[in-house]
Amino acid sequence: MRIYVIAIIGFIGAALVFLIMFVGSSDVSPPPALTVPQPHAYDNPVELTADIQVTAVYFVPQGATPVPTEVWHTLLERELARLQKFHDVQFRGSSRVTYTIHPQAVVGRETHAAYDINLLQHNDPQVLRPVAEEILDGLKISLDTASPYKILLVLYEGVGAGGSKHVALLSRIFFERSDTRDVASTFFAHEFYHALGVPDGYRTAKKVFPDGLEVDVELIQSRDIMGRVRVPLEEAYLSPETLTALGI
Repeated sequence: MRIYVIAIIGFIGAALVFLIMFVGSSDVSPPPALTVPQPHAYDNPVELTADIQVTAVYFVPQGATPVPTEVWHTLLERELARLQKFHDVQFRGSSRVTYTIHPQAVVGRETHAAYDINLLQHNDPQVLRPVAEEILDGLKISLDTASPYKILLVLYEGVGAGGSKHVALLSRIFFERSDTRDVASTFFAHEFYHALGVPDGYRTAKKVFPDGLEVDVELIQSRDIMGRVRVPLEEAYLSPETLTALGI
């Protein structure tokens, strides 16, 4: 009997040695802590964007005929809600967009001609400054706050589009034209992300004419801020590189 017990103990000991040497022991150490995203403006960790507050305005040049309030207000409400959903998905819930829509159209001090000639200079983000300052002064609002990150988003009753830090503008006409209305929501988001500091995905080259005149020409590639050029918002995305530069 004693020999039998000793044999059992020896067998158990050998089994334990085998398990330790060849199977290994369980790792009971805690898993590494998850990294919590700290969203911020493009390549600027100081300007946090966990909370983004958009003020949306319908801007009409002097002498232009505005569309009825229910038309532009419904358009802004729809597009801001779509942008809100897109942004939430892209930022994995780490950045929240809220918005208010100014209830009346804002009428500019200048005519179409004065605004459009500047707004068509898409390569220069500073062209938005006069329009933005005119609206901000008139509404007595400021974008200079640490938190939330504030954006002025302008639906423009004219020709042009653009975006720079804290300001985005898009012509309402994009939502009506047959060749752009299906992708206008993507243009809307494109300018919004300019307001977060994201640069264009275009390459610029110089075209030299026979008389020596040099003109900057944008070479639109297959990708831009929204992943691909001229696709519906449902097919657009922010690239991993862009999201990394935005703190995600």
